[in-house]
Amino acid sequence: MPNKSNDFTKFSSNKFDEKIKNAIRDYYTYGFKDMYSGIEGVSNETLRKDHLRLNEILAGYIRWDDKKDRRVFHCDNGQSLAKNPFHEVYKYCTYMDNEWLFLENIIIPLSLLSYVKTDTNGNLDENFLKCLIPSEQVNICGNDFGTLTEEAVAEEIYRKFSSFNKAKGLTGAQLYCYYPYNGYELLCDLDYKTLKRKLNNFLNMGLLKRENIKKKTYWHLGSPTMNSILRKGAEVNANFAVHFQRVIDFYTRYYVLGTIGSLLMDRLASGKYHSHIRFKHEYYMQSINEFNLLDLLIAIEKEIVCLIKYKHGITDIEKEFIVYPLEIRISSTTGREFLMYYNPFKHAYGRLRLEFIESISYANKDEFLKTCNFDAICFDKEVDNSLEALLHSWGVSIANNPYSAKEKATLKRIKMRISYNPNTEKYILDRIRREKRIGYYRVINENSKVYIDFEVNVLDEIELRPWVRSFYNRIVNIEGMNNNEFTIASDIMEINKSLNGRVENRSKVQFSKNTKVDNQLTEIYKKIRFNPAREHDKLFNEIFSKDFYAKSKQVVERYCQKRLFPLNQREELASLDFYRDVLPLTNLEKRWLMTILSDDKISYFLSHAEIEAVKQAVDPLNKIKLFSVNRIKYYDKFSVSKLTKQREQALVSRLLDAIDKKRFVEIQYSNIDKKLYLPLSLEYSQRDNLFRGYFINEDSKLFTLNISRIEDFKESACIKEFSDEEISAFLKSAMIAREEEVTIEFYNVKNLTDRILTEFSPWKKDAQYDKITGLYRLTLYYDKYDRLEIVNRLMGYGKIIRFVNKQEAVYKEIKSRIEKQIQIM
Repeated sequence: MPNKSNDFTKFSSNKFDEKIKNAIRDYYTYGFKDMYSGIEGVSNETLRKDHLRLNEILAGYIRWDDKKDRRVFHCDNGQSLAKNPFHEVYKYCTYMDNEWLFLENIIIPLSLLSYVKTDTNGNLDENFLKCLIPSEQVNICGNDFGTLTEEAVAEEIYRKFSSFNKAKGLTGAQLYCYYPYNGYELLCDLDYKTLKRKLNNFLNMGLLKRENIKKKTYWHLGSPTMNSILRKGAEVNANFAVHFQRVIDFYTRYYVLGTIGSLLMDRLASGKYHSHIRFKHEYYMQSINEFNLLDLLIAIEKEIVCLIKYKHGITDIEKEFIVYPLEIRISSTTGREFLMYYNPFKHAYGRLRLEFIESISYANKDEFLKTCNFDAICFDKEVDNSLEALLHSWGVSIANNPYSAKEKATLKRIKMRISYNPNTEKYILDRIRREKRIGYYRVINENSKVYIDFEVNVLDEIELRPWVRSFYNRIVNIEGMNNNEFTIASDIMEINKSLNGRVENRSKVQFSKNTKVDNQLTEIYKKIRFNPAREHDKLFNEIFSKDFYAKSKQVVERYCQKRLFPLNQREELASLDFYRDVLPLTNLEKRWLMTILSDDKISYFLSHAEIEAVKQAVDPLNKIKLFSVNRIKYYDKFSVSKLTKQREQALVSRLLDAIDKKRFVEIQYSNIDKKLYLPLSLEYSQRDNLFRGYFINEDSKLFTLNISRIEDFKESACIKEFSDEEISAFLKSAMIAREEEVTIEFYNVKNLTDRILTEFSPWKKDAQYDKITGLYRLTLYYDKYDRLEIVNRLMGYGKIIRFVNKQEAVYKEIKSRIEKQIQIM
């Protein structure tokens, strides 16, 4: 029976598919596309309702208005958020009412086995037998017992449970007795095959274990529960629960597949935990790509060939690709995520944006090679060539060379010399060191002047242009960047021209809706057997829905029969939380948890003994295979020193303790004398790859300190009475006081709408789109201490943006740099 509730926030689909994903992407990143059209097979009314649902789910973070002549989009600062709001979207899906009944009437009976009174051999005490099944919930194997007496029904229950032994578990026939039928017409017709199918589904998810004894199948709960992990950790550290919550809180926003972490966080939530960790440069919307990411990681791990249906989010052009996935590349600077692949039919490597992937299907590699008459040795050689070439990609650009995988890649050498004053500009050298990626540098003394020489060999030099532009005002010489279409000199002059005039509208693209492009798959393609990838269904699953959490309240208590359990057990049962204490972790949750335990930052939060305790609780036999995170490359994440990592490892957990206690700490920061500070919160930057802390001194002045530059640290006895709510309000007020803004205008030239709104999605912003002229206006609000970062980012866009207010600090800095570079030229 379909759910009859009028819960407005449930999506129209019961799968997290491209319809939901595209609605979220358009709503958040672009904000200006036609909200209610463009998805084939979906009515405008359905899309309208889904957008209104998003308005409710994401209320307080983003909103939009559609006026007569323009669309207006508002987005808050991602740094202010204690959790990723897009993780919540996975928890609103439509389902059938009987899905909850399956979960309740399988998991609860199995979980209560440990509480049932038995004799010394584990057999059920006959006096308690008839109390095992609540009398109003009897439906014995689908038989019609409507005319039987209560005694006859009880006898049938006894027959089913006469072989009961709690050490063995319950059979399917015994579990079948738990299904209520009053008021649920569908369940009157429930056959045993349906129950077996659901048992196998739960087995596949890891919620159940199965054991065959003497031709009978017995079912047990899987392991562990969240509570058993907490108990194991408490054996080595009384504060383990707090430490573990910090771990899940951090990794949910820091690590790939963070949606899985949010499921674990829900299990842990007690109402008392308050997150003191914030994130900078966090592209929260990446989480909507996680169902594609999960399927692709499985494909990479198992060496699977994929059929990918791809629809570009801007042009709406649809294509199909048969590819062999190589790795995932993620930008910490722009928020974009890419699949890097090898195409055996074109003998070339390429890339696809994850958010534009509509669906993924799998084919066995060996079967694929045989069907297509591919030589396995040549296939593997071209895969190796592709992987070798990707080592030389500055980011994801591969220059689209035909047959690129057949031979070793031809690289282009870029050489850049910039001016440098070692006495006053150490930050420039630090920046080169952090941002060099696959390049190398050296400091040169020549003719009493000091320079930094930077060199890199890349597949495609075009991708370096935004980074090179950020050094306009100090480039002395550059080689390898100029070609027939682009020169550094002309680029500088055109930027200078745009700074003094209007932005040119050169957008010629007219987007048609659902323009299908037939890639003329040959007959041999059609012979390949592809099966839809379904691993992602375990993420967008009703088990973790908001409704199921609501239904779980007090469900255990309903099964606590006075005659079945002693009084002390009934009290214990009544305090159980279904998701924390009863429902085991799924395989997906266990795998993610074991994977983060191997990450180098885990030691920032847990001791070695605590890490080992979690491993013992989750995977005592060391059988869980970790996710292939080594095939995920954060290609532009900044490099940090070993000293930075050591200091952060020593201080992060201690600072979080001090924040919890509202305790002042004595800090020596760089060359500054020791002072007392009260830590308010920590902030991690995905791009900068380091932690910062927000502190106030004894005069309540706000400071932002890099944790790695704290040279000495000691807790003081001084405590400030400061509630978490007061701290949040203080930080919000202080950050607003430090806020500056810059307004730019642009047209959708070179896919600029997608690029710029994606890159600046973590920032607070207001944006407008003029429907008549096609002009976009974007106002960014930023911390004044991040001004140079905003300058560097906006300079990367060159001449295709225009600054509205020439009195703004960002404009003045860019104007000054360009003028200085012209003088150098």
